[in-house]
Amino acid sequence: MSPTSISRSVFGFLGAVGLLILPYGLHAQTTYTTALSPSPLENLGHSPRAYALGGAFAAVSGDPACLFYNPAGLAGLPALQVSAMHQDWIAGISQETLLAGFPEGNAGSFALGANYLNYGVLEGYDGSGNPTSPNSPFRGSLYAGWGGPVLSSLSLGLSAHGMIQSLSPGTSNLSSSVQAGAIWKLLPQLNLGG
Repeated sequence: MSPTSISRSVFGFLGAVGLLILPYGLHAQTTYTTALSPSPLENLGHSPRAYALGGAFAAVSGDPACLFYNPAGLAGLPALQVSAMHQDWIAGISQETLLAGFPEGNAGSFALGANYLNYGVLEGYDGSGNPTSPNSPFRGSLYAGWGGPVLSSLSLGLSAHGMIQSLSPGTSNLSSSVQAGAIWKLLPQLNLGG
């Protein structure tokens, strides 16, 4: 073998080993935690289908739960849809979701949603650790949105979200947000959403 072919073989071998090892190094940098999310229980899914699809639900259309994930998906609603969901978790935590989607033909579709998250009853303590009255923290949210086709393969959507939460007696926080989304239909069974 010539020195050139040996150096190419060694370089190829080291490159292949590097490609095999590189993903492990990148994975070590990834942190999966709900601590980075301001409302981790809000991300648990407002519908069974959305929960099952996880992040892929951003590219779904024709489901009123798109209001919570990507409002552009409201463009594909075939008929009036109403959804009510109840979830029970440990420690008395529960969540109620009510959702309605209204198709308006070529004008797109509108949706309204409400979500109530009850954290159960928590024992209260003062700064010295002495028991005080119990606390019942909660979070309530209202949603409104529209999604419609812009081109035959592109849908856009816009939604607004208002939230009130009370995590301790005598205090409450109000917040609001606006969300925009798009879904691009690349092939009959392949959508990109964001």
